[in-house]
Amino acid sequence: MDLRLDVGLEGVGRVGRGDLEEEREANRALARILEGIGTVLREGMSRGELRGASIPHTLQSLIGMVIYHFASGEFGTELIGRPLFGAAEVRRRKDEIKALLHHGFVVTSRREQE
Repeated sequence: MDLRLDVGLEGVGRVGRGDLEEEREANRALARILEGIGTVLREGMSRGELRGASIPHTLQSLIGMVIYHFASGEFGTELIGRPLFGAAEVRRRKDEIKALLHHGFVVTSRREQE
């Protein structure tokens, strides 16, 4: 399972590497997750169900979309106006991401758009 070959991530050179066994295990787990997501993206794009896009850039964008929100700390809380980790805000964030992904990736016919 070579992440660089399967999803076109030529720049991922540290997959499976690390100083500690825990780091190597975490890197292998991350590689499996990214490979799975990359496969879903590639298959959806090849069937015309998802808009064609760079898989590495899409993965980077997905990671940023999910991680940054919760890592933004006080700035995120001030921007949203409520605690980011509250149950209602976590649900709202999931809904926002789903809607954004659906409208940004899913190919729709002109008839569906009207």
